[in-house]
Amino acid sequence: MMADLNPTASVKVVGVGSAGLHLLDKLAAVGFPAGQFIAMDSDQLELQRCQIAERIQLGEITRKGWSCSGDAAEGANCVRAASKRVAGKLKGAELIVIVAGMGGGMGSGGAPVVAEIASREGSLVIALAIEPFDLEWRKNASQLGIQRLSQVSDTVVRIPNQKIM
Repeated sequence: MMADLNPTASVKVVGVGSAGLHLLDKLAAVGFPAGQFIAMDSDQLELQRCQIAERIQLGEITRKGWSCSGDAAEGANCVRAASKRVAGKLKGAELIVIVAGMGGGMGSGGAPVVAEIASREGSLVIALAIEPFDLEWRKNASQLGIQRLSQVSDTVVRIPNQKIM
């Protein structure tokens, strides 16, 4: 017997980093059922391109509107510095879906911190981790990001970038 789904469940979809923001726009365009879409990045230009979501600028002081340039530690630091703001936006959601690329920058470093904050807020956390193309030289960064994300999320779905394209 299937349990009744709560039609009023609070779902928030969070795109972290440029790959996450691109996929966030696609999910919104196809009508993914979320009460709110939230875009988080240090790259100001990427945030401006994301029109459907509420935007959170990260690393305003340290990155000054620039990306994390493949530095996962910098991505994690940017989210930690804004943890109270991030927690405020995630508060009250029963389900948080995090979408992030695992190429080594904001997604690999920042998405696990967002998942950690969401878990502390009492949300169920599902992460969609977009793995780099096979020809990219980012396998180590990708594996480390996914490993960290797996430690703080309830479920991680790994999607190779080739499948998305």
